[in-house]
Amino acid sequence: MKRPHPAREAPRRALDGKDRLVLEFTADHADATIQTLHESLSAKGLDPGDFRVTILELAAAGLLALPSTDAASRTDTHLDLTPPGRIALRAARRTEMLSVRLPDSLSRELLEFCRQEGLSRSECTPDLLRESLRTRRFPGIDFRGRAPHRVAYVTGTRLTPWWMHRIWLDHGKSEARVRENYPHLTVAQIRAGVGYAREFPADAPSEPLPPAWIPSVTFRG
Repeated sequence: MKRPHPAREAPRRALDGKDRLVLEFTADHADATIQTLHESLSAKGLDPGDFRVTILELAAAGLLALPSTDAASRTDTHLDLTPPGRIALRAARRTEMLSVRLPDSLSRELLEFCRQEGLSRSECTPDLLRESLRTRRFPGIDFRGRAPHRVAYVTGTRLTPWWMHRIWLDHGKSEARVRENYPHLTVAQIRAGVGYAREFPADAPSEPLPPAWIPSVTFRG
């Protein structure tokens, strides 16, 4: 039997949030380098250092082209997707048809909600399902804004999880240090924001500067 071409084989690596973020950035930027990736991650409130292993794993899986393992440490290294990498990214972006039977009352409630949002049920339902799953997993997170551009926030604050993560990084990844400068934040809020941001890095909105109301704080110690 003739073996399929490697570029046409189904990818065996299941992509997580970090994988997808790196692959999507590389696909969307023809001149992508380690440096520009780091700048994008920092702008989103993420730690570029957390992604070095991701880059190496993607290269080892044959999804990202790197000249050598040492190249992941050089900021001028150019990033390219391999053919299997493009296949893996397309697969991650695919949608799946799901058939669900709902009680009549719930179906009517869903239809009315979607009408109020100005969306069809097929447009509205994925967001509702996503938010429900994520708020169950992360009780300290809620979603705000109008669909389809709703954004996750840390409950009881005006901080997105990624800005909470950025604050935590700037304070040496110490909850106690964060609370010295932000005494109104609870440990539960800090952990919820950090945990969510680390789980869903690809969802981080592009925010090149912190909101004006966040005080500038430099930790020394």
